[in-house]
Amino acid sequence: MKKMLGITFFVCILFTIVGCSSQGQNDNAFEEAVIQERIEAGVDGVNIIDLVENENDGVAFYTTYKGSEDNVTSPSLAYFEKIDNKWERGMGTTCEKEWQVLGTTNALYCGAVPDGFDHIIVNGEEASVFEIHEKLSSWYLITDGPEYAIKAVAENGYEQYIKD
Repeated sequence: MKKMLGITFFVCILFTIVGCSSQGQNDNAFEEAVIQERIEAGVDGVNIIDLVENENDGVAFYTTYKGSEDNVTSPSLAYFEKIDNKWERGMGTTCEKEWQVLGTTNALYCGAVPDGFDHIIVNGEEASVFEIHEKLSSWYLITDGPEYAIKAVAENGYEQYIKD
């Protein structure tokens, strides 16, 4: 009886470990696909800033570097689609200008935050803002449609339209 309980306990622990490790692999599959795709494109490293993953598609916001992490590129935004259970990169752009837009129905907007401003609003929605390094902040937003107005907002409430 003790031997049977011991075997049952061992089998339960084994299934728990296997289940947890395979779950962990699935959780990181999108991030690993983004990093691998960029490494294959010739960069030395990737710094993931943010990932938005859905069941069949996702968006990655990241910087890359060559040589040293001190040689960081401008932030990039890329769309990925899951095809036959594998992540494939679609459209992408760098976010070094005031703004960029990708797509026509679900648009991906990104850009550099102008000096002196802290928030970016696109069609009334606040964009995600990230400090890339002390001299550069960048933003992105996923929203519907290509029609947009983009404004920068300072802490004191001052607003400036980047695109209206």
